[in-house]
Amino acid sequence: MTIWDKFFVVGILLLGSCKKSTDPVQPVIPICHTETGGTSSTPIVWNALPVIPTNQPIFKETEKLYRKSFSAGSYTDGLTQKQYPYTVVADATDKLQFPTDIAQNPVRPNELWVSNYGEVFNGGTFSRKGFTLTVFNPAQANQFSVVRKDKSLATGHFFSFPTSIAFNRDGYWANTSYANNNGNNGPTFWTSDFAVYADSVTYAANGSHNSMLHESLISLGIAADENNTFWVLDGSTGDVVSYNFGKGHYPGGEDHTDGIIRRYGLSEKISPVAGIPSHVCYDPSSKWLYIVDARQQRIIRLKTDSGKPAGGRQGIDNAKEYSTMLATSEVFIDKLPLEVPCGIDTDGTTLYVSDYETGRIGVFDLAKKARIGTIDTKSRGIAGVLLLGNALWFVNSLTHQLIKIAL
Repeated sequence: MTIWDKFFVVGILLLGSCKKSTDPVQPVIPICHTETGGTSSTPIVWNALPVIPTNQPIFKETEKLYRKSFSAGSYTDGLTQKQYPYTVVADATDKLQFPTDIAQNPVRPNELWVSNYGEVFNGGTFSRKGFTLTVFNPAQANQFSVVRKDKSLATGHFFSFPTSIAFNRDGYWANTSYANNNGNNGPTFWTSDFAVYADSVTYAANGSHNSMLHESLISLGIAADENNTFWVLDGSTGDVVSYNFGKGHYPGGEDHTDGIIRRYGLSEKISPVAGIPSHVCYDPSSKWLYIVDARQQRIIRLKTDSGKPAGGRQGIDNAKEYSTMLATSEVFIDKLPLEVPCGIDTDGTTLYVSDYETGRIGVFDLAKKARIGTIDTKSRGIAGVLLLGNALWFVNSLTHQLIKIAL
């Protein structure tokens, strides 16, 4: 054996003795049962949902997307000729990508959360590219944004083509999805605590969600009510479902036994326009839920406190209750002057409805059921709208923008 052969053998032995440093062990929460629905094992003790922190989260500088300047202009009301100043608050440079809806976190009101498809809608198959963009201090000099996305596998089930997003007053939120990776679809319930939400390392294979109930194959719009209850427009059945998540489960868990699901028939069935949300909004003072019927160009409303049980149902979740309800509903505004109505919000007096096809936003007097204005953005793709005080915010799915209109 030559001296070079000896060096080679020694090198091999040294390499063999080297061990890769062990990755730190991450806490993994045990799985209760398979998230595809069906039977549940013994529920895991979960005392209560944690209180959402009210202080602004602390992020690494590398997570922050700063907005250095804002473009602005003015929209014209095609009916009254009134001018509406607007500001482009975020766009693709802030990582918006096919945004569908917008909601304010009431616990930390300086946060606007935007749901994003993340890619072009592809005919109802599932996507792993959905994400949220949270805009902090929107339209202010110190504005910045943060992208959060759960694990790809979890995203494909819980946040696949997210059509809408809504917050309850406690800072928990839920989303609807157009389709997911196993067909058992419905709204998903999350925390807005950034120490938990989309922490893809800490939690189990099911990501960081707090609950999911699976009785809406195509979910088009969502609005929050009290006690972790959310109203969902079910595009697969054409009716509305009330989902109460109860206390939910631990992040990444799979226990659905605390859920209460109630299905409300409508005076008219609603069917989806492929890939486009049909948003809903809830007026807590009147208990009316206003529902966009994008295909039939109309607004339907449901009196949410008029429901009476009409029998039980068998569902895929082992929920505490799954019922059919009879309630008062009606076509509120028929033959809207909009081609594909999409977003909707109200302050109890005025109703704002966006048109995905034309870029117009119809303004309606609730008492008169009449149009009193049309804000023309001249830009196709307007989806969710949000009314906050003297401003109307909206997202455009095709221009990848979040825009604020001064009213």
